[in-house]
Amino acid sequence: MGDIEKLVKVVKLMAKTGLYFANCDGDYSQSEKDFLEAYVSGIEAIGAIDDEVKQSVFATFNNTYSLEEIVEETKEMVDGFEPEQRAAILTEMQNFIIKVIRLDNKVDSKEKDEFVKWKTALDF
Repeated sequence: MGDIEKLVKVVKLMAKTGLYFANCDGDYSQSEKDFLEAYVSGIEAIGAIDDEVKQSVFATFNNTYSLEEIVEETKEMVDGFEPEQRAAILTEMQNFIIKVIRLDNKVDSKEKDEFVKWKTALDF
């Protein structure tokens, strides 16, 4: 898998993760939607992304995901990294999730619970 394919995979995982946490409280706010779409739009900065790849990344928003799916994909992504690198990746994901959760200016108990489950499932 080349560097661009790896980056696309990471962007898709982050989009799925953000979408899951934005929706888990039952209220997918406009600020959450705008943030996630802007994040995914950043893939265009790579330059070598064709329309088909770009559309496949944006298609991520057309589905629903379970916490189990997010955790499994995250585990696959960090598998093989040294403990320090794994921790750095998970810290970045954690910060991303926290930002998504706080975008609508309220933190629901369901969001908190799902976040704790995510961290526990990843031993983080």
